[in-house]
Amino acid sequence: MPDPRADRSALLAARQGGCAALLHLVDQLVTREEWRQAALGELLPGLGSIGAPFPRDRLSMRSANALGKAGIRTWETLATETPESLGGVALVGPKGLREVLTVVIREWAADRLDPRGPAAEADSEESLRDQLRIIGAWAASTRGPSGMVEAIVAATGARGRLPSRVEEAMSALDDLGAAEPGYQRAGLARAFEELEQKPGFDIFRRRHLEGPDRPTLEQLGKELGVSRSSIGQKEAATVRTLAKLMREEDWPIRIAVEGLRARLGALARPAELRRAFAALDREGTVLTDAIGHRRTLLLRLAPYRVTEEWVMGPEVEELTDVVLGAATVGSGADPDAVAHRLAALGIREELQLPWIVGRHGFRLIDGRLVRSGDL
Repeated sequence: MPDPRADRSALLAARQGGCAALLHLVDQLVTREEWRQAALGELLPGLGSIGAPFPRDRLSMRSANALGKAGIRTWETLATETPESLGGVALVGPKGLREVLTVVIREWAADRLDPRGPAAEADSEESLRDQLRIIGAWAASTRGPSGMVEAIVAATGARGRLPSRVEEAMSALDDLGAAEPGYQRAGLARAFEELEQKPGFDIFRRRHLEGPDRPTLEQLGKELGVSRSSIGQKEAATVRTLAKLMREEDWPIRIAVEGLRARLGALARPAELRRAFAALDREGTVLTDAIGHRRTLLLRLAPYRVTEEWVMGPEVEELTDVVLGAATVGSGADPDAVAHRLAALGIREELQLPWIVGRHGFRLIDGRLVRSGDL
């Protein structure tokens, strides 16, 4: 793993809120004994001299007040604290510690990369290459090769230089493929494990994430020796927990869900779904068949409905019917007009005709889309 305290690529990644590298670094500061007991100023060089205001307004009210009461109101003071001492501040606690460290690292990374800062580097070919490595890896992992090209074009601002930059970024993917997904895989596995240990999740799993023969509230109540209402309350509590966690931008399961959405769009084939799961779990340890409820949960949160032929995003069937109903008049629909509207729904061009022919009963006759029942 590159040293996140010195490597520019890691700085670039740490500056992005919710990214896997940032979550990994926070984990290291919280769990590695030698880091827990080291001053933040040593772990994050230059922390005490950051020019930006102390990020009180970026913290939750609880954490900001706790630090203020402990006299931690400046970067200089914060730099003398250790992760362990911060965790011991009254009202901060484990969750607050992670929040504080996340905000601090993002501010520190941004300051280290700021050309006005004391630790700034010249805008050299090497620094540009580092940026393209991060941009290329991110875009390729979330939106495929086309997304990577778009991201690199935006980063360089010069199409004439694009081919060599694409080649560099593509080659960099091999180097980062084991590292960046590793950060995310570890975070994703831990997030699932923590979720699965919460009271009521086992009930939710059996009722909503496993097989066609799912037990009723009454059946589970009899099996567990509790009332139907007790089972329902635990299930509802899990639903609320999931909704709350999905509002947290850095929750690894939310990041995985967003990755699925970016890869699959509004409509995809099952083979694409399998590849998307494989990209989230490159070593095949987090989303295996033996714990298939995890994949079902990701699909439920996205949400997607899966058949033998299609992976369908929310309301894509209903919206397609609306598009076809509005476009189909008289002798049929204009394929170009329908294609434009389906593209607006997020349906890729190569899937449009198979989708409306196979699922919606249309045929292409004499350059017009005609509903089979109208023939």
